[in-house]
Amino acid sequence: MKRIAKKLFQEFVDYIDFPTMIYFYESGKIFAINEPAKAIIGAKSKEVAVLLENQERIRFNREILDYGKELFYNKWMCIGEEKWEVDFEINCFPLDNQHIVVCFFEQSYKQVYVKHLSVQIPRMFLKDADLNFLSVSHYFMLDANMQNHYIGKKNDSFLDPESSEYIDEIEREIMEDGISQYNMIHTMKVIGRTEYFVKTNRMRVIDRNGKGVAILGVYSLILNRNEYKGMLDATLRENGILNQIFWRSGLYIFSWKLVDKWPVEYVSPNFSVFGYTMYELYSGKVKWKDIIHPDDWDDMESAVKEFIQNGSKSMKILSYRIKKADGQYVWIKDETFNISMTGEQWYREGVITDINEKKILL
Repeated sequence: MKRIAKKLFQEFVDYIDFPTMIYFYESGKIFAINEPAKAIIGAKSKEVAVLLENQERIRFNREILDYGKELFYNKWMCIGEEKWEVDFEINCFPLDNQHIVVCFFEQSYKQVYVKHLSVQIPRMFLKDADLNFLSVSHYFMLDANMQNHYIGKKNDSFLDPESSEYIDEIEREIMEDGISQYNMIHTMKVIGRTEYFVKTNRMRVIDRNGKGVAILGVYSLILNRNEYKGMLDATLRENGILNQIFWRSGLYIFSWKLVDKWPVEYVSPNFSVFGYTMYELYSGKVKWKDIIHPDDWDDMESAVKEFIQNGSKSMKILSYRIKKADGQYVWIKDETFNISMTGEQWYREGVITDINEKKILL
């Protein structure tokens, strides 16, 4: 691919407000990446395989490579010493005897690919020089009620006449003069469905000879006040349910970084009953060793070290004392459910339970 073509793709992703990268399937080389993507995988990332756990390249079948798409959930990406679970959507198309992969992705914990948050995900489409659909992304297909019957069809198969004519005019102009159009806001009225306000980016795809062969576009939905409120309310309800489960269960979820004094990586909000603020724990002002009874720390640390050195499949359940913010010690049960390495760093996840009353009764 010539430099001018790569420059066009880079300009295209720069206008997308969602983590996006474009790479060659055959080599795994990333040639276009935007700032939100760099914030997750790093500005120096050059190859997709290096990012994936065990540096294994995800292989696609011919059906996906030739104008296909696929969604992936909870895939591990390794960035330096960090390790992230990500969800992503890939859209592929052939160009100059290679296959181009457009990848939208986000960290899994943000759950943008669940139904009520998916409005944040870009919708991609690809059309040939005659403006017939070649490929659309998963969420474009849902918006337009396409049901996989879109290849070779035009806008008027899915959009009302006014929307179809307006978009056709824009795309013919892009194919003719080669000038990309970004951040265009307009309506998109799907036949038999609601009208969307969208912000759209379009570019002309050129082959190695500089000939325009396709239109690549992405649009994002612009939410009105009620839609935004609905998405926010759904998220708040979900978080509220989780918090209620935590508070009623008496379980406290933790993740620790196994370095000096074990700083806390994650703690469920209900741990605040012990008197510590989330800021104190996440900032490292209060580390796990700081609140474990001095007589119990050595046994606790030794059990974890033995587990790591011996490569055991499970670790014994531990009982020890921790200090509440008021200085009072209480007994807890500590059950490990995962100890793993990210880069050169060990992490431990577990759940603790307050067993102080049981200990007092014994």
